[in-house]
Amino acid sequence: MTPSSNSPAVGSPVNLLLVDDQPRNLEVLETILQSPEHRLVRATSGEEALLALMNDEFAAIVLDIQMPGMSGLELARLIKQRKRNQHIPILFLTAHFLEDADILEGYGVGAVDYLTKPINPQILKSKVAVFVELFRVTRALARANTALESEISNRKEIQEALRRVNEELEVRVQRRTAELTRSEEQFRRAVEDAPIPVIMHAEDGQVLQISKTWACLTGYTMEEVPTFDAWLTRAYGFGANEVRNAVRRLFERILDEARSVERTVMHDGEGKKEH
Repeated sequence: MTPSSNSPAVGSPVNLLLVDDQPRNLEVLETILQSPEHRLVRATSGEEALLALMNDEFAAIVLDIQMPGMSGLELARLIKQRKRNQHIPILFLTAHFLEDADILEGYGVGAVDYLTKPINPQILKSKVAVFVELFRVTRALARANTALESEISNRKEIQEALRRVNEELEVRVQRRTAELTRSEEQFRRAVEDAPIPVIMHAEDGQVLQISKTWACLTGYTMEEVPTFDAWLTRAYGFGANEVRNAVRRLFERILDEARSVERTVMHDGEGKKEH
């Protein structure tokens, strides 16, 4: 059961509906049940009671069984026909002892208990207190259930959002991987088909790729010269170290020139900003 929009807030008084065609009897009920925890609503007829039930939510109904016009039994039957009101406990009041058949009829239309007039105040307060506590516990459970359902719904939304983000990232990664694969393949083919001799090696000297022109000019394959040093040794023999140092100096000079150009470009750019 979920709390309705008219449910009392946590800690606020709960509604009790008192139904009796005699104002004097209602005053007695109000005197007995008066409490900061209760909001007492009176009705002097079945019609007034039904109208009150349309406007508010009640923890319990104290109902006089003998009323002119619409009797308490008839009213109870109508109350229980509405789904919203089916859970409300009804405490019947009667001015005389009833036959078993009448009692069974009352239970059949929704009564949870009977009290005979004159009413014992302590018994009435005790029974109503049970209904009020049951109402508060039921509403607390309903609010907790609503909060839990909301949290579950929020988590599902977050999980769905994360799933969409992950799927989008996966698509981007796959797309980027495919682009890199194509670029690497294009670069590999460009090196392989280069019109000049090209040898590519890692920082540790491991040969990564050679061009067809390089293989044709040197007569060596990558399997034969897996490292740059191996190629130098095969190609130059004892002069390999001299060639290696010459290549190293060449690369260092090229790097120095590149750094010098970079510094010049950065310096010119800063000068333009100052102007």
